[in-house]
Amino acid sequence: MQFRKTILSTFVALATMAAAGTYAQTTSPADAGRTGERGATGSQSWLPYTSYGYVGGSIGRSDYDQDNCLFFCDDRATGFKLFTGGQVSEWFGAEVSYVYLGEVDRNGGDIRGQGLNFSLLAHLPVGDQFKVFGKLGTIYSFTRTRAPAGQPSGHDDGFGLSYGLGLQFDMNRQWAVRADWDRYRLKYVDRRDSTHMYSVGLVYKF
Repeated sequence: MQFRKTILSTFVALATMAAAGTYAQTTSPADAGRTGERGATGSQSWLPYTSYGYVGGSIGRSDYDQDNCLFFCDDRATGFKLFTGGQVSEWFGAEVSYVYLGEVDRNGGDIRGQGLNFSLLAHLPVGDQFKVFGKLGTIYSFTRTRAPAGQPSGHDDGFGLSYGLGLQFDMNRQWAVRADWDRYRLKYVDRRDSTHMYSVGLVYKF
């Protein structure tokens, strides 16, 4: 789908510019020694009303909950997400991501899910380098269903609930490793179903 290619290209370009451009930024005396996001060195963010921004990407396994699948039910696929976010306060933040959940077989055809997700995050530091966080938000999903003649087929889109949990380890002031569990409610031509994804990835902090 052209939409997925466009969003993917946009996020890759933005992440590349952030990694290249952040080295050229300077930190004011007032910012010296501030850590923000468990070690970030600046106060920039791409999201309005947030600071100490970051970009990242992760890859993992998605699991489709196919409630009405009768045969050829391949629930698992490889998925990935690209995200950017920032902090509203020491304990709370916001994040926007593009999520691709992969393609699985279903009832002689296949289904595919992806979407744009917005979440509010609650952080809990654990020691100097770890933090756990919870996520609650919404996903605007884009789905495709292909099925044999006589069964519902086509594309659909719409809002759905999203939530999840995560763990982050800060390797240094700029880089972190992050593990996530996310659950998304997707809209299909004939139903709504949930899909969850386990993923691991890298975070670059501004």
